[in-house]
Amino acid sequence: MNGSTNSLVNTIIAICVAGGVIGGMYAYIGRDRSPAINEESGLTSQSVDTRVKDPIIESLERVSKVTFDESIFTDPLFVSLSDFAQPVQVQPEGRPNPFSPLPITATSSSVGDSAIRAVAPVTQVKR
Repeated sequence: MNGSTNSLVNTIIAICVAGGVIGGMYAYIGRDRSPAINEESGLTSQSVDTRVKDPIIESLERVSKVTFDESIFTDPLFVSLSDFAQPVQVQPEGRPNPFSPLPITATSSSVGDSAIRAVAPVTQVKR
């Protein structure tokens, strides 16, 4: 393709995009925003919507009808229950930067060379 064909294709694409944007704006702005009126019953769509209950409101109404017998707190079995909770023991904090390389320490003779190499950071040696 030469330069004039590319410019023609780009112009056509720009016109199509602009037309789509303008058409979408016209369709959005041109909508009828007045409430729909049902001619037979004289009800608007807004009044019909208020008669249909929201599922959240229905579940809140069901929950508000729940009752609880508080005499369980005076029952001898409940009173005899013991709390076996234990306080959480303080654990030592970790390193200040958990992503920094681990220090290389080989003080134990049980640690082999392969374990030390696995922990040591890899560095390139210039020759």
